[in-house]
This record gives sequence, structure tokens and C-alpha cells, in this order.
Amino acid sequence: MKLKNSKPRWANGLLWLSLFVTFSACAPNYYEEPPSATSMRGDAPHNIERFAHDLDLTREQLQKIRQLRANFDKEAIRLNAALRVAYLDLNNLTHPERKPIDKDMVFKKLDEIDGLHAQLQRKLVELELQVVDLLSNEQYQKFDAILKSRFGEY
Repeated sequence: MKLKNSKPRWANGLLWLSLFVTFSACAPNYYEEPPSATSMRGDAPHNIERFAHDLDLTREQLQKIRQLRANFDKEAIRLNAALRVAYLDLNNLTHPERKPIDKDMVFKKLDEIDGLHAQLQRKLVELELQVVDLLSNEQYQKFDAILKSRFGEY
């Protein structure tokens, strides 16, 4: 006997599969340290201290760069903590024992996670722009040449 408004058996499996794929693709590895300014991209402008000697950076420039990086690292830690909490919430929302699954809440949580990732990326771009603004034209040209020699046309 078929119940009224019942879904086919494969529909539940498809929902679980899509949630599993979404969560596995989005979930960070909780055993890794959160990315910091030095680990996200090796030779990007926010990691310019590596080339301080080649670029003839002044003491004041180095101090400002270090302060900018410290501020970024604090914000990145805050955003990564919020991301971890959001992923835990998503996991709780999609847990197999929780039936029925509230799709609206799941999608709302996914939007929150996307927003946190976007904030982190935006903070990184802001840092890079601020660091580049500290360079003279000559220093920037030297740094650009260093990046091109390491990555080609980036």
C-alpha cells in the first residue's frame, strides 16, 4: 500500500548523496591549522618580507607590513573559527538522525559559509593591496619581476 504524498525511495537517497557531496567538498580538514597570511600563497604581496633585502625595504615599510599582516592574521583566525562553527552547524543540520531535514536551514547555513569564505578572501585581497601601496614604483617593479620569474605571467 502506497501512502499519499510519499516520495520515491530514490529521492531520499539522492538528497543524502547531494548533502554528503556538498558537505565533503565544503568542509575543511579540522586537523590542519587555519590558513595565515604566510601560508595562503607563498610569494604573494602579503608575503613580501621574504624579499625585503632584494627590494630594499625600509625599516618603516617592514614595520607597517608586519602590522598589516598581524591585523590580517587576527581577522583570519576569527573568520576561520566562525567557519568551523558554521561547518559543525551544517553537519548537525544534515545528520542522518535528524528527520525531516530542513532544506531552507541547510541552504541558509551554506550561504553563511559562502559569505565567510568571501570575507576571508576579501581580507586577503585588501592586505595585498595595502602592502603594494607601501612600495615605491621601483620596489613594485622589482617585486613584479620577482613574481614573473617565479610564476611566469601570473
